Amino acid sequence: MDRKPWPPSCQLLTQELPRESWTTHPHYTGLIRFWLSRHNGFRKKMLRLQGETKTMLETMDDPAGFAHSMHQEAGFLINGLKGHHQIEDQHFFPLLKNLDDRARKGFAILESDHLMVDHLLGKFSQHTHSLLYESAQKEEFEKQAACLLESLENLQAYLNRHLEDEEDIVVPVLLKYAPDDIR
Repeated sequence: MDRKPWPPSCQLLTQELPRESWTTHPHYTGLIRFWLSRHNGFRKKMLRLQGETKTMLETMDDPAGFAHSMHQEAGFLINGLKGHHQIEDQHFFPLLKNLDDRARKGFAILESDHLMVDHLLGKFSQHTHSLLYESAQKEEFEKQAACLLESLENLQAYLNRHLEDEEDIVVPVLLKYAPDDIR
């Protein structure tokens, strides 16, 4: 799941506009706040789902209820991330990558990250499905829940890096150029 290091040209953008300066920048808009809040929502949901899965593995309280709830919550997370990335790939990134030549490589990496996130979401979905439909026995449920937790941890590790990298390129480009097409 490793990927290429972040290109030095993209690091220049965050050196020019470090995170600590974002909220006081005159081009810090409601759109940026909303977009960052979506990212934070994905992070929080991942942590919550991991915590609930760990608790389930420890207590084994109401496995059937957990499986149904997890299946529903997984659907919300998967659909939310896929929709979010679709908007970025089809609208945001094509507009933003042409604003700063230093950002082009970074946007190419982010787009390929989306493919890896989709792959990891597929594994997470498979484990959620298996937990719900293929784990009637306690031992099988524990095994499927452990696999689910591992897929959540893998997804979270990759997604956290991706979201941070995405923020480190998208927000500085938005702040620096304040494009009228994205507001």
